[in-house]
Amino acid sequence: MANDFGFVKLSDVTVTAQKKNENLLDVPVSITVLNEKSLKDRMIRNFEDLHLSSPNFIMYDAGGVGIYTPVIRGVSSDPMVAIANVATYVDGVSYNDTIFNYIPLNDIKSVEILKGPQNVLYGRNAYSGVINIETKKPSNNLSGDISATFGSDKLRDLKAYINIPIVKDTFYMKLFANHYKKDGFIENTTLNKKDDFRESNFIKGYFRLLPNDNLDISLISSYLKRDDGAISTNSMNVKDLRKITSEVESYGKPKLLTNSLKVKYDIDDYSITSLTTHKTRKSEGLTDAEIRKGSFSGPFYDLVLAFTPVLNDNSYHLVSNLILSSSNERFLLASEIYRVLLVRLGRVEN
Repeated sequence: MANDFGFVKLSDVTVTAQKKNENLLDVPVSITVLNEKSLKDRMIRNFEDLHLSSPNFIMYDAGGVGIYTPVIRGVSSDPMVAIANVATYVDGVSYNDTIFNYIPLNDIKSVEILKGPQNVLYGRNAYSGVINIETKKPSNNLSGDISATFGSDKLRDLKAYINIPIVKDTFYMKLFANHYKKDGFIENTTLNKKDDFRESNFIKGYFRLLPNDNLDISLISSYLKRDDGAISTNSMNVKDLRKITSEVESYGKPKLLTNSLKVKYDIDDYSITSLTTHKTRKSEGLTDAEIRKGSFSGPFYDLVLAFTPVLNDNSYHLVSNLILSSSNERFLLASEIYRVLLVRLGRVEN
């Protein structure tokens, strides 16, 4: 936007890094902000692609089977310990595990990557930083879209959404669906097949109710089902990285159901927000692995481990937060009043 003197004024960028809406220039934190246009221009289609958009930030991905670790400013944790050191939130819902933790990056309004410790507002997992993802809210406009992407290895990526204003200015609904499928590219010479294929189906419903000017109620429900083959990882000392030898037909079949209810009530300059999240995750996987010191480009191990683990992971999470905040510059309080967490049950069989 040009003013009377011919200078160009950039539009304000609003972020929620400190649990309230603020101008990016007023927040004393190193932040990379990506809006919907930025994500499309940079062809960021999934969570692992985010490392292409920000300096001092990478994503360690252990072969594309939901084992990942975000790394900010070189501070990392072993993905096998299941606890990440970068807190990840989607619409306020925590995704802080590193194993079988799939985060669909669809229908996104903005992504904020905060660098440096953020433990005060985001908890113990945020000592390296925070990834804060916000999806687009339903609106008054009746709209929809269908898109399809095709590529090598028989890639098919189909997306569709529809936004419906059920009651104008009061009740909105948005439905989203995504089907992704891609053949593998690493050949298992023993089984004579490429077994690192990927397939996922994702659906989401976003319901928003505005009974009056002060009350905002949102319910988001999503379901993700994947049917994946072997991990896309090989030893560094083999002649051909696209060929492996294994008698085991590896697979991973996780399912993730997520529900979140957010209630926000505004009183003058103050807001009271309640967020209750329920997640159920069921995962079953089989893999053939031989880990040697220096064999992989990720963490180095001091032992030789050859095994065929079957991993069954059934988890149930229920988390409730109550936050009091203010838009007044002189006051900010964002407190987690109570939390209930029912931990996961899982087993590994050799």
